[in-house]
Amino acid sequence: MAPTSKRAALDAWLATAEEVLLEQRQHSISPSSVEGGPQVRHERNATLWEIEQGLTSVLQRLLFDPGRWILILEDSRNSNRYLQFLAYEDGSLVAETTSNHYLAEDARWPSEDETTLRGLGWGEPEPPKRPNWLVVCPTLSPPVTEIAHLAAATLRRVFALGDRDRVVIKLLSSPIRGNTPACDVRLPALAGRP
Repeated sequence: MAPTSKRAALDAWLATAEEVLLEQRQHSISPSSVEGGPQVRHERNATLWEIEQGLTSVLQRLLFDPGRWILILEDSRNSNRYLQFLAYEDGSLVAETTSNHYLAEDARWPSEDETTLRGLGWGEPEPPKRPNWLVVCPTLSPPVTEIAHLAAATLRRVFALGDRDRVVIKLLSSPIRGNTPACDVRLPALAGRP
């Protein structure tokens, strides 16, 4: 694929994501704050190259949106292997990827891939509470670029995808409300205040 056609495909992906977010910004209430409210679901295919070029921007847009968003990057060859991001309305972010807990015996990650996941910085699964590999950014300013690089490295080194391999992108609004990873973060006490 020529660089100009790659750029056009990336621009199309970013434009579509922006359209979905703009539709939601037109509502005065976040779509995820209303029980039984409208559920946004968008799905498309992209190459790994397109994902690498646009993931940081898409995650930043989701974190600035008033809703809770779920972004899933699924290996088009095996839908049980995926990366998932939960972008909270307060800016905190959770990333996870499939563990052997959910994979069939013949599709499980070999120990070398689990070692790679550990080395990349993924937190180990702890079934049943945390069944997947996990990274939690309990902050109002998560390191989005680093998370995007982690995702790309995982797709390349563990999922064994190359530039032209296809990834299914799913974007959903989440109706779930409640605590976020940033809820438990303690701010430092200011001088003269407890």
